[in-house]
Amino acid sequence: MRLGPIRAPRDGLDDDARTVREAAARLRIPEFAFFHLAYRRWFGEPASDAVLERRFMAFLYGRRVPVWVRHGATRAHRLRGYQRRIRRQSATS
Repeated sequence: MRLGPIRAPRDGLDDDARTVREAAARLRIPEFAFFHLAYRRWFGEPASDAVLERRFMAFLYGRRVPVWVRHGATRAHRLRGYQRRIRRQSATS
């Protein structure tokens, strides 16, 4: 079995950046607002725009996702999967 070359996704995003973008879209908020939510959840206090701006710019231009944002996005996806299972179970009951 011969494998083809590894190709970058069409949108140019890695999995972490795509997960953040999808989580923000599901919540219907801008990605910067998602950074605020993730920061507050991780650190237990709100962040100023100045604190988040540097991290967000690194995300936009380098697609580097801070661990606390990655955690928030992954958590949002897990919750979404849990909500789907509950809906399916309640529909079949």
